[in-house]
Amino acid sequence: MIYRYKKTKDEYTTYTLIQPEDQGLELSTIDDWTYVMLPDGAVLPEQPSQVQDTLELVEVTPELNIQIKTECPAIAFKLNRIRAEATRQIEEVAGYPQWFQNNVANGIYPSAVGDAMKAYIANVITESNRCEDLIMSDKNINEALEVIPAWPEV
Repeated sequence: MIYRYKKTKDEYTTYTLIQPEDQGLELSTIDDWTYVMLPDGAVLPEQPSQVQDTLELVEVTPELNIQIKTECPAIAFKLNRIRAEATRQIEEVAGYPQWFQNNVANGIYPSAVGDAMKAYIANVITESNRCEDLIMSDKNINEALEVIPAWPEV
């Protein structure tokens, strides 16, 4: 379930959604609306009137889904983790550090060495792109955050 509300402030306080303990995830703020995801069946505690007056359950359209994902720090973190892991797969797991890749690109090593490296890197990039596409597809936020790469064998 995704809710949205408008954060409000007075002289001393910023009023935000009171979420059930350890169950909510603030997704993003779009056009002054803050979007929060709660698990199905979660019950919201009593809210301050400043929040309750603007609180509403949201029907997530495909367009809104993409907009939320584009602004969501959790999605950005997930994408960055996949990109960092792709680099680690190439440089540490497969043993192709950047200097080695540069030497292959400059023709210092024979093509048999370079071709194997290029094929492996292409497979890692393909898997990374597949995961990024799944995350930014029409999958809901939960499904997007659960995407796990299937890195190629070395």
